[in-house]
Amino acid sequence: MDENLPVSVAECRSDLAPSRRQSALAVSRVAACDPAMIEQRAEAMSARSFSAKERADPIGQASGMWEASDLYFASFFLFETLLALGFWSAGLAPAWIPTILASLTAAMLGLIGWSYFGGAGLGPGRARLHLLMQLTAVGLAVGLAIVAPQLALQAFAALFAANLACFIAPDRTRLLVIAGLSILGAMTATLIVGAEFDMATATPIELALTAAVLVIALARCLAVASYVGDLRTRIAGANQSLKEARQRIEILTTCDELTGLPNRRAILRQLCDQIALAERTSLPVSAALLSIDHFKRINEQFGYVAGDGVLRMFAVRASAALRETDCIGRYNGEEFLVVLSATSAQDAIDALRRIRRSISRGDWRSINPGLHVTATIGIAERRAGEMVEHLLTRADAALCTGKLSGRNRVVIDSGPVCEFNSDPCSHPLGTVGSKAIVSER
Repeated sequence: MDENLPVSVAECRSDLAPSRRQSALAVSRVAACDPAMIEQRAEAMSARSFSAKERADPIGQASGMWEASDLYFASFFLFETLLALGFWSAGLAPAWIPTILASLTAAMLGLIGWSYFGGAGLGPGRARLHLLMQLTAVGLAVGLAIVAPQLALQAFAALFAANLACFIAPDRTRLLVIAGLSILGAMTATLIVGAEFDMATATPIELALTAAVLVIALARCLAVASYVGDLRTRIAGANQSLKEARQRIEILTTCDELTGLPNRRAILRQLCDQIALAERTSLPVSAALLSIDHFKRINEQFGYVAGDGVLRMFAVRASAALRETDCIGRYNGEEFLVVLSATSAQDAIDALRRIRRSISRGDWRSINPGLHVTATIGIAERRAGEMVEHLLTRADAALCTGKLSGRNRVVIDSGPVCEFNSDPCSHPLGTVGSKAIVSER
């Protein structure tokens, strides 16, 4: 069949009906190209997601913080017990002090083991267990300073170590409570027995024990600093991975996978941006809809693989014929939208004719030896105050006029602003809602 011959209205409607329905949906979604709206929706979804996670685990199951907390407190009680045994053996502490510390150590280790084997598990239960161990450590340190002021150095080193564990606190309120109790305890001990505070240095054994207290305190500081540094490194790596993933998602959400062109959302956003620029500067902006003629017939006759090849090659040739300031994207199945910035419809006609000639005169034999492809183009220039959907509807009406008048041509809409039915092709030729000018072939 000669594609230059006029076709019936019924055939045109059959060829374009799916695209018209998709166009109506696209017009209703023009607001989706507003970046602020997209950002608000993303923030709302993120807030709901994080709220759910916080209810399940206030700190984060994957961070390893609970395991670090368990190891820290297990070593804390164990080292304090060993130091107390050392001071008892040196005659500086009564036997009941290491006995109580050993009992507390056994109890804390038992709680940690219980949490791993079906007890507190992860989440709020582990947070309560952490709070219990930290409060116990603070109470132990303050009590040791009061009952054994000669071991004040060990007591205050233990109090300092107990507060180092605040890095695991799930919220600022709990951190402030622990810090407040520690300060209150230290002041109370100082007021009660401050005059008796001493540091054991009389004998070599006492010096060794005192040095051990200082070394253990320093080791705890270095361990916490190393852990926090490692955590910051992992967070930085996770943020970088998240940034890269977001960039990939951005590409996937704005790029058409088949043609490599901007997809519907991206090209509509470009049109919105150009219209906003035109409002500020009074520069013209035009929109053109390009449709591959008889694309359904191409799929049926040559196969869908050939149809995909036609779309890819069409995108390459159309992009090559445009100026650098123009933008083309895939709008519907076989339709493409061109945004021509700072360009009237008359000024854009040459570029669109180049596209049409590049398509109709191009060599498509690499896809199929018997394949010949043409395209019909409808263009409309935005009028002052005109909305995006009205501009696209006029361009669509011009495109339909080109289809009805024989295809393989460029049509400029120049009629007055008016309302259109959902299917412009239902109008007789020449009354599709615009006074369309059919360009030279």
